[in-house]
Amino acid sequence: MLVQEERGVALVVVLMLLVLMGAVALGVSLIAATELLIAANSRESHQATYLAEAAVARAAADLDRLSDWTPVLAGDARSSFVDGDPGGSRTLASARRSISAKSPALRAAGRTPARMPI
Repeated sequence: MLVQEERGVALVVVLMLLVLMGAVALGVSLIAATELLIAANSRESHQATYLAEAAVARAAADLDRLSDWTPVLAGDARSSFVDGDPGGSRTLASARRSISAKSPALRAAGRTPARMPI
């Protein structure tokens, strides 16, 4: 009589374990996806920092060449940095596509993508 009442208990236990394992697998996959996003944000943040440092180095080099900063303060001086035809239009690309070994901003700071610590 006891065997009759316990019939199907193993099925219920196995189903509960399957649900538990599915929940754990879902949690692990969510954590992995979140970690990928965190790593991408960190990489892009470092790239932006290096580009900003290169821009500051370029601006400092331009200012070092001037003996008088009056034209700069008046807004009459222009930077020596040229990224294309001066009369043309500009299209901004994402940071991922704009960083290359030939990038003038990276060369000005003495860095290339292979030498940037990330």
